[in-house]
Order: sequence, then C-alpha cells, then structure tokens
Amino acid sequence: MQVSVETTGTVERRLTIGVPKEHIKPKIQNRLQSLANQTKFNGFRPGKVPMRVVEQRYGEKVREEIFSEVLQSSFSEAITQEKLYPVGDPNFDFQSDIKKIEDGLSYVAVFEIYPDIPPLKVDSFAIEKQVTEITEADVDSMLDRLREQRKTSEDELPEMDADFIKSFGVEDGTVETLRIEARKNMESELKYAVDAEVKNQLLDALLETNPIDVPNVLVQQEAKYLLEGKLKNTPDLEVTADMFKDEATKKVKIGFLVRELIKEYKLEAPSDKVQKIINNLAVAYNMPEETVKQYYSDKQRLQEIESLVLEDEVVAFLLDKSNVTEKTSEFYKIIDNK
Repeated sequence: MQVSVETTGTVERRLTIGVPKEHIKPKIQNRLQSLANQTKFNGFRPGKVPMRVVEQRYGEKVREEIFSEVLQSSFSEAITQEKLYPVGDPNFDFQSDIKKIEDGLSYVAVFEIYPDIPPLKVDSFAIEKQVTEITEADVDSMLDRLREQRKTSEDELPEMDADFIKSFGVEDGTVETLRIEARKNMESELKYAVDAEVKNQLLDALLETNPIDVPNVLVQQEAKYLLEGKLKNTPDLEVTADMFKDEATKKVKIGFLVRELIKEYKLEAPSDKVQKIINNLAVAYNMPEETVKQYYSDKQRLQEIESLVLEDEVVAFLLDKSNVTEKTSEFYKIIDNK
C-alpha cells in the first residue's frame, strides 16, 4: 500500500492512498467462492455453481462490501502508520473506479487533526482583581432592590414589615436579621463575581500567550451546542450557529489549552475537595445519605464534580504564577458587570 501525506494547514492533512489490485482481487474471488459454496442456487448442487452465475447475482454486492472494507482498513492503517489522529469524518475523493475495485483502489482523504501544542507559557500573567468592602449603604440598596422585586400591580412598593421580611425566609421578621442575611448573600455574590472575573482574565491570558489553531469541525459542534442552549431559553430568537462561531472558537481553544495544562503539570482533583463539594450539595439540597452515596457510585456524576474541582485547581495554579494587582471598586459596579 502506498501512502503519502501533505500538510495543507496547521490542523489539516491530505492523505493519498493507493491499494494495489493484488491486495483486493483475491478478496473478491474468495468472497464469491464462499457464496458459491454456502448459497443454494436452483438447478445446481451445493458447491457446483458456476462462478459466472455467482458473479451475475452477487458480483456488485460483493464489490461494494469489499470496497467498504478495504477503504476502512487502508485508511486506518495509513493514519496509524503516519501517527495521525483525525477529528471528525474525512472527506474522500476517489481517483479510481470503485465499480472495478479489483483493478486497485486509489483515493485522497482530507481531514482535520488535533493540534500539536508546544510547551505552555504560563508565567507572569498580569491580572487585575477588584476589591471592595460592603457598606451599610450597599445593604440599604439591596433591601430597596428586594422591595422593587415585590412591587404590586399598582406599582406600589411593599412595606418593610414582618410579613414582607418573613417572605424571604427570615423567621423572626426583623429588619436587623434581614440585613444580616442580606449581607451574607451579598458577600457570596461578591466573591463569585470577583472569582469569575479573575478566572476569565486568566483564561484570556492563557489563550493570548499560547495561540493555537483548532479543528473547524469542533468549532462547528460547539457553535451548534451554544445555539441549542440559547434557543432552549429563548425559542423565538432568530439566531444561527454561525453567530456563535467566535465564542465557540474561543471555548474550543481554551479547552485544548486547559487539558494540555492539566497533562503537562499533572494537575489532579484532590479527593477532599471533591468530598467537600458533594457534602455542600447535600446540605444545600437536603439530600439523604443514600443520595450522597450515589454520587460516589455513579461515575458520570463523580466525574462532573471532579471536573469542577479540577477547573478550580487550574485557576489556582495559573493565579499562583501571575502578577496580581488589586483595584478598589464598588460592590454594585462589580456584581452588575459580572
């Protein structure tokens, strides 16, 4: 078998493959002979059927089968020989008559491959982290927002009375307790917003410092996934997958870089952190002990939790190697821009 490889792009390869007739013709003859021996033909004893009769009845079907088998086996052998790892299905261009496959098979296969990523540069990213203190005025504004959310049909704000306060799960119905609970929630929301912004900066810096090309087929798949997610929430929206191409490209590139980072620096999800997340979920959703055990016995569920922890490990790893500058800001500027 003859194989030649041409690099037609950073992540695209063109294989030219030639399978000689000496490799194919015996396969056709053996398959036809097997049919002659095993299949009943009216007017002929088993094993005494003339090959021309077998050829007439099964010749075309046998050639189609052998063509499919030789194509699959020769392509698999070629990519193994050349150490290529295709992404998606290849495009085939046949340069010989497949109806006369016994004369040999020649074709070109064009496909995309996984990118070859050089050693990553992960040092000294410039990261700006916003910091602030939640003031009493911030809490006042949050209580005003809560009242705005509960406006009556007459556009009137509800009174800050015990019934209103208890509707937020504050059992004693006092403003003081509501303010304490509001501050706790605001602190959690602030931490989430700051962490998310830092994470985005880190991943953007990782991508900017380590530019790579990625297979278009994976970008198309991601764009389709993003489109489906958008339409699930707003089914009447007039959007196409192409509108998500830039976002999809970025996601796919970052995905490759993060996986390479995990592999290169041997990052793992610590079991104690995985357990902590599962325990937190159990408390938050009041899960019975049996449900908690199911997380450990269900490989898919456990992998989802491990992926979350591993994502945090990647962020912590990059942050530790970065130059972080703190910038004083305001609570609502931070959370309203998250």
